[in-house]
Amino acid sequence: MPGLDDLMGSLPLGDIAGKLGVNEAQAAAAAKVATPALLGGMQEQAKDPTEAKNLASSLGQGKPDGGNFVSNMFGGQSDQLAGTLSKQANVPGVNAGMISKMLPMLAPIVMGFVAKKAMGGGGGGAGGLTSALGGNPGGGLGNVLGGLLGGK
Repeated sequence: MPGLDDLMGSLPLGDIAGKLGVNEAQAAAAAKVATPALLGGMQEQAKDPTEAKNLASSLGQGKPDGGNFVSNMFGGQSDQLAGTLSKQANVPGVNAGMISKMLPMLAPIVMGFVAKKAMGGGGGGAGGLTSALGGNPGGGLGNVLGGLLGGK
């Protein structure tokens, strides 16, 4: 999946590892499961017209708050998601607590990457993203997210 590979390659894993107090291999393993989860959450939101517009608005923000974004996206299931992802990573030192801290760090990076993809690599802000959605559930943004996730 070239889009996901590009996104994964753009992650500042050394910085993230330092902030989490883990080594880069652990950060990479956690990011490998957490990043698709964020994209999948965004894809689910993009299916509903109202949520898609809210998502487009969030993507258009200059520097979104990753913690709020993760809370709004996964709600009360954030801890359960982190536990599931830590098991999927299956790497010593990668646990639910680490992934819970990582998700808000990754969210603005993932959001920025998706916003660039939705806008064809350029800017445009929330208005352009809303237009890309075309008022259809999923719309252009749904197609971008589906492409990044391999058409899921």
